Amino acid sequence: MRRKRWFLTLGLMAILALPLPALAFGPHGMGPGGGDGMMPMMMLLHHVNLTADQQSQIQQIMQANWQQSKPLVQQLRSIHEQMANELLSSGTVTAANFTTLQNQEEQVRQQLDANMLNTALKVRGVLTSDQLAQAATLHSKLVSLHQQMEALLGNDEPPPPAE
Repeated sequence: MRRKRWFLTLGLMAILALPLPALAFGPHGMGPGGGDGMMPMMMLLHHVNLTADQQSQIQQIMQANWQQSKPLVQQLRSIHEQMANELLSSGTVTAANFTTLQNQEEQVRQQLDANMLNTALKVRGVLTSDQLAQAATLHSKLVSLHQQMEALLGNDEPPPPAE
């Protein structure tokens, strides 16, 4: 369940973090996590030939999303820092020490997920039916390519890093 949710979140973030410089979503063109800018889902909108007006509208949507998401991302970082501090503290540490922090993290992630979905729907509303069809076709091709890669290479999880 968490893996599916992680991929959904990643996919929505990818849709939102457009590769066009004019559509930068955070400071210096980065999304909430700092973004690498070249994930396949992010390229969908780049390939549907957005007009200058659409680019402007999407940029405004993305900027509003960034302003709304930035404090939530900062909250997540704070929660993760508190978890690290707890793990590295002296004395006995059990799972119960993290219950409140895990609940807080879950609430923040739900808010971020809702923001991303809302933003994706707004961006979708800017596209024409032809552009949506182009994006759907490209998405189908990417899914097929991914399935072919899995069939050839397998779907094993990568091993943990060696120490």
